[in-house]
Amino acid sequence: VMGGGLLGLEAAKALLDLGLETHVVEFAPRLMPRQIDDAGSEILAHKLSSLGIHIHLTKSTKRIEGNGKLEGLLFADDTRLDIEMLVISAGIRPRDEVAKIASLEVHPRGGIVVDDQLKTTDENIFAIGEAVVHRNMVYGLVAPGYDMADIVARQLTGDHSKVFTGFDMSTKLKLIGVDVASFGDPFCEKTPHIPIVFKNKFNGTYKRINISEDGTLLLGGVLIGDAAQYNMLHQMTVNKMKLPENPEVLIVRGGSNKGADEAAGVKGLPDTAQICSCENISKGDIVKQVTECGARSVD
Repeated sequence: VMGGGLLGLEAAKALLDLGLETHVVEFAPRLMPRQIDDAGSEILAHKLSSLGIHIHLTKSTKRIEGNGKLEGLLFADDTRLDIEMLVISAGIRPRDEVAKIASLEVHPRGGIVVDDQLKTTDENIFAIGEAVVHRNMVYGLVAPGYDMADIVARQLTGDHSKVFTGFDMSTKLKLIGVDVASFGDPFCEKTPHIPIVFKNKFNGTYKRINISEDGTLLLGGVLIGDAAQYNMLHQMTVNKMKLPENPEVLIVRGGSNKGADEAAGVKGLPDTAQICSCENISKGDIVKQVTECGARSVD
């Protein structure tokens, strides 16, 4: 599998289930480079290797070899991997050829440049989805595309109340039987922060949370091997909820939980907290149904 992102690793699991010898080749120095940090990737790579998946990092493919059938990959460092099948899952590359012909601004690395209204440099032309670059970011997922489409539809009908300021890329999944999650800003590369890290290589668990320098807010984090706290941590990040006195209790079980239950529980969520992303239902919506509309059943 060429590509060690979310879809590439899922493809690797499918090949493994078919009983095939499986290799993952990734250009970056870590797996899932847009979601997890180096330490988290190390834990994930160790777990995948234990399942029988061979991991090759920092590999640039120079040539696909074979005449009439696949025989191997030749890498830029002149190493070679014998293969008989290749699955390519190498990410998104925006298609911006028409935009260039139309003299619209495109990003140096590709993609139609748009503003918060999803307008291109021609105010009469909008662009959405994987073809665009918004604030130097290309979104290769469908959910941001839906959000962009909604905003453009509003613009066309004269409703300018909503703009696109970015999209929460927080994600949680069970990847090849391994819990993997990231939320908020998992790296905080450009944001002053204090990281709190818990790592247990023996059982394959890695947890990192990034807190603000004043210790009051959760900015983001990464969870590998145990993502039970994901929903709570995600809500705390999105809703800028105040951290407990000892924020390490959010990821390290045991010890004093002073303030953690109050801060992290449902009671601590604001009414605007999103409970269901598919239907965009907030905590306030649910509470209103129970307290004002007489709802007493799940339906």
